[in-house]
Amino acid sequence: METYYAAIGNNKKDVEKSSSGGVFFVLAKKIIKENGVVCGAAFSENLKVKHIIVDSLSGLERLRGSKYVQSEMGNTLRDIESILKSGKVVLFSGTACQIKALYAFLQSQGIQNRDNLISVEILCHGVPSPGIFSDYIHNWKCGLKTDIVDYQFRAKNLGRDFIIRVQDSEEKIKYLNALTDPFYAAFLNNSILRPSCYECKFCGTIRDADITLGDFWGIEKARVNNKLKKGCSLVICNSSKGEHLFEQGSSELNFQKIEKKIAIEKQPQLKANRRQEIVPSNRKELFQRWKKDSSSDFFSYLRKCSINKKKILFNFLPKRIKLLIKRIA
Repeated sequence: METYYAAIGNNKKDVEKSSSGGVFFVLAKKIIKENGVVCGAAFSENLKVKHIIVDSLSGLERLRGSKYVQSEMGNTLRDIESILKSGKVVLFSGTACQIKALYAFLQSQGIQNRDNLISVEILCHGVPSPGIFSDYIHNWKCGLKTDIVDYQFRAKNLGRDFIIRVQDSEEKIKYLNALTDPFYAAFLNNSILRPSCYECKFCGTIRDADITLGDFWGIEKARVNNKLKKGCSLVICNSSKGEHLFEQGSSELNFQKIEKKIAIEKQPQLKANRRQEIVPSNRKELFQRWKKDSSSDFFSYLRKCSINKKKILFNFLPKRIKLLIKRIA
């Protein structure tokens, strides 16, 4: 029987570095401190997204934050197999389909006992094209006339939602509203997702992962303490292993048990047994133009067809007004 929580880390600095409530970092720290390893998505030096395995708190820093790009797995599954056979505990974080792939691979290798494997699933909006993201970064480099060394999809430095942080090789930092960014806007309106994401088979409340994490959309409708009203995570413990790890990290969290109905109300990935997203009418043309247009022409086109002015205006409303609108909606 799954258990639903609203949770946020007690350490404000850690929460500020995290995309949501910092719960993943708290849980992952517990594994590292007990001599285990953590596997998750990280940016490489050329800003490709890859799954890596870390065994230190410093390495764990690379796994912070959302990466809205398909992650390359490489030899990760085979490496996890070897670590599990050695007896070490492995915490694997990824999307629902990646966790299903890991389970299937381990079964194919004859590993039936997964007692020392803990899976943490990130609720997924869909996976954008890594090719388009790579060209997007290249377009940024051309505009800045320098390399980009750090990219954050969801920075919290300015105290607002949907802020991108970009740092170049000269240590100059730029912040921009993600809703006016062509790649981010196209991701949000589902224009650049993988074909399989439009019919995702991993929706519904029956989850394969030990723990499910995501933004707690709709928290304003729940009766929670003030510390949980902004930026908290939705945590679903789907197994006794997941519940045990959450209990281990609970001393570093502010959390509250939540009714299932409220927890899933604003989570489309948890409500349907099978996602059937309408494929945007311009998706085919978009990918055709990506292949034939110059980078600058393509992203100019993407900007025109993806940016939602209503969302931009809503994002700039005072917090009290936004909360009022959300309660009414």
